[in-house]
Amino acid sequence: MLISIEIMLLAVALLIILSSFSFDDILGQTYGIYIIAIAGAESAIGLGILVAYYRSISWSLVYYYYFVYHYMREHP
Repeated sequence: MLISIEIMLLAVALLIILSSFSFDDILGQTYGIYIIAIAGAESAIGLGILVAYYRSISWSLVYYYYFVYHYMREHP
């Protein structure tokens, strides 16, 4: 879902930049740059959330396997 939002933002930015070239207006190019910057920040935040979630799941699985391994050794 995050990728689709990113693609839509880039498509809108491209449309605004191309229309600003045809109308010879610098304001559209400025808006396009702002949209691209916001899309990049959104991707960085989404990636950070995904990495944090993966790390928390990964460590909980390590603790689970550690507990199961030691429990099974003590109670055969």
